[in-house]
Amino acid sequence: MPAAAKPSFAFRLGRSLGHVAKFCLHDRNPKTRWVKRVVFVGPLLFLVISNITGILSTILTAVCLVAGIYALSKIDSDKIDFFAEDASDEDDHDESHRAPFYGEYGHPNYHMYYDD
Repeated sequence: MPAAAKPSFAFRLGRSLGHVAKFCLHDRNPKTRWVKRVVFVGPLLFLVISNITGILSTILTAVCLVAGIYALSKIDSDKIDFFAEDASDEDDHDESHRAPFYGEYGHPNYHMYYDD
């Protein structure tokens, strides 16, 4: 049984797209050829322009993800102390750096936040 006796879907699709391209791009009359090209390219441009935000957002998302993964791969985690801030908070019991609660008149910055 020859291979062309039962063509596949991809074969049929490629053949039909080839016929469409040949029809649109080749003609003996140059004016007709350019009219066919405009009629063929016009809807393609409309589809691309109407979906440009989706296309750009997809590209930017992919670029950001790749850049983030690249940046994370370049970090030397042995030199980073992830809990350094927590360790310094345990030793520091002075709470004057926080904003005062309402009615906490003894706080040094109370009158900066409240006008009683």
